Amino acid sequence: ELTDELISEGYAREFIRRVQDLRKEAGFEISDRIEVYFEAGDTLTRAVNSNADYIKGEVLAVMLDGTKMPDEVSTPEEELMIDGEVLKLGLKKVLL
Repeated sequence: ELTDELISEGYAREFIRRVQDLRKEAGFEISDRIEVYFEAGDTLTRAVNSNADYIKGEVLAVMLDGTKMPDEVSTPEEELMIDGEVLKLGLKKVLL
């Protein structure tokens, strides 16, 4: 039986996959730290926010920001679909 928690974890895993795909397309190094910017519907945003620590650990993100896409990101902004929800995703490489 699919609980809300399991559904949320599934969204988080799919979000991670999409971030990793975008990292690869952008040519980022495996060890690069990033900032993740996204715009999504309520369901996906709640899932990302409730799994934020897990997601950040998996994608080496220092920040997840679901409030507003900045004017400048390191990757082309992608518009994707996850389970019928639109996800706008952009990454910014952090220089340490």
